Amino acid sequence: MRPSFNSDLPPAVAATVIGACPHARLLALPFDEAIDARALQQAVMPWLAHFGVDSLSYFVTTHTAGVVRGDMQWTTLRREWSTCYRREAYVAQDPRLTPARRHLAPFVWAARECPEDWHVQRFLADANRHGVAAGVVIALHDGPSRWATVTFDVGVARADSTFRDRIAPHVSDLLMITVALHGRISMWPQVRASRRREHRGLSFRERDCLSLAARGLSSADIGERLSVAERTVNFHFRNIKTKLGAINRPEAIARGISLGILNTEGD
Repeated sequence: MRPSFNSDLPPAVAATVIGACPHARLLALPFDEAIDARALQQAVMPWLAHFGVDSLSYFVTTHTAGVVRGDMQWTTLRREWSTCYRREAYVAQDPRLTPARRHLAPFVWAARECPEDWHVQRFLADANRHGVAAGVVIALHDGPSRWATVTFDVGVARADSTFRDRIAPHVSDLLMITVALHGRISMWPQVRASRRREHRGLSFRERDCLSLAARGLSSADIGERLSVAERTVNFHFRNIKTKLGAINRPEAIARGISLGILNTEGD
């Protein structure tokens, strides 16, 4: 039996649904890839398309005295949306998050059904520009006042009156994906911190070379920038690949970014 939108989902039933649903295996990525947002997105996107969903976003929030605090920690949408979301502090106006603490079962939301509050409508206008107009919200209780919430959203083209009926058969699958994603994403901070400790062996010069390579510079360009010979840069990269367990330079850059050794944002 599929869970309805308006009834509670007992833990025993939820465990049965999760255990019986095979899609969770797709998210059982190799350990290195489990902390790589790009690898996780590649695993998730085919299933979103299969279920007729355009995007997914993962939030961690706290609800205290009616005030919602927290952040969008990961999304399959473009970075412009997460940047806008944080800049405008939309977590406090997002109509998908406030009701989440009152629902023990997945529920459907739609922009056309949201309150006429000015702050909410401002959020909805920006959300619509980024392809978020309706969807399914699934919240997991993660402590006394802490919630992990996943939203499976669609743009305005799919947010018609039939959306609720179209998505209903897939709710148990989306619930499973929510639990699997929460298990993966919630371990990112600890795993990244552990990996950073493991890879502190990179010297300052090796970090410089890796950071410049991530910006697209060749060995010759890096050598000119650092005032060293090209062969010295290549020597550093041999050491970098060994220390990071990478086969080639692009893999070393990807590992450096995913492990938090370097950050290319804002470069």
